[in-house]
Amino acid sequence: METKKALDYLSKIAPTKSTLPILRNVLVEACNGYTKLTATNLEATLTLQVDAKMVKGSTTVNLRELRKVIRSYNVFELTPMGLKIGDYILETMPAEDFPRIHQAVVPGVLADTDYLRQALERVKHSASKEEYHLVLHGILVAKNEVVAADGYRMAIQQIQTPFQGLYDAKLLPLVLAPFVTAQFSQDDKFLYITADEGYASMRPIEGIFPNYKQVIPDDFNFIFTLDANTLASALPVVIKDNPILTLHFHDGQLDLSRNDFKKTIQSIEDGEIKIGFYQVYLAEMLKEMKERVEVKLVSPTSITLWVDGDSDYQEALMPVYIG
Repeated sequence: METKKALDYLSKIAPTKSTLPILRNVLVEACNGYTKLTATNLEATLTLQVDAKMVKGSTTVNLRELRKVIRSYNVFELTPMGLKIGDYILETMPAEDFPRIHQAVVPGVLADTDYLRQALERVKHSASKEEYHLVLHGILVAKNEVVAADGYRMAIQQIQTPFQGLYDAKLLPLVLAPFVTAQFSQDDKFLYITADEGYASMRPIEGIFPNYKQVIPDDFNFIFTLDANTLASALPVVIKDNPILTLHFHDGQLDLSRNDFKKTIQSIEDGEIKIGFYQVYLAEMLKEMKERVEVKLVSPTSITLWVDGDSDYQEALMPVYIG
């Protein structure tokens, strides 16, 4: 992996502020013709193989300082003065001071990790971006589904072939979702991901994920069918000061409107209802829909279920009061 790209990923793991200075560092190791970089926050650890060259040795160096100089140089040399990179010498701390890296003691047992990675990519936009939402800042990985939610929306990818090796549901930290590309396994304390470009270990997020099945109605009073691509292309440009879009289903058509915009597209099924949504949520959801999408709801104030007609994907959106 390109060193700069790897450091961008690692910076999402290493804390910028910590009472333990070593956690602000990245572990640099020379390994039989390639170089490994590792960052940890004690809850999650990520190791990546990079294209930087270092002949021998191991050390740790401040991640922020390393990112500043790596743009111009890509050869590392460990010297008594520190880590030499081009014209720069960065202060180091001993590799022995870096926390022990947890590695899998059980084999990878997930049958189809490509499918899991695709499912994670599909739902991750709905996960909370706020780290203080501990439970919602992760993605629920269960044997039969992958779920992400942020309190306003929820994305669910059903799994036809259950994931083997998951003996109960786990909350995968959002930051590590892109690295599920190879073996995926777990023991009593950690989840492990092993891929061609590195590996990761993480302590699953503690807490109980909301009972999302409880908020989805069993029956609906309104069901409309739309072409997802047509709706996506009809959405206006998002305006920060006017983020709410009104959807008015009536007479086999859908009117999209806000103060400065109005457009009509075709809808299947009759019935009339008017409902509002945050437009940015609609746009992000429609990117994950294929062609035909069913819109199901009980009333303008109830949760609305958007079901992809061509796959086992669905997303629930909370409406916005429009008066």
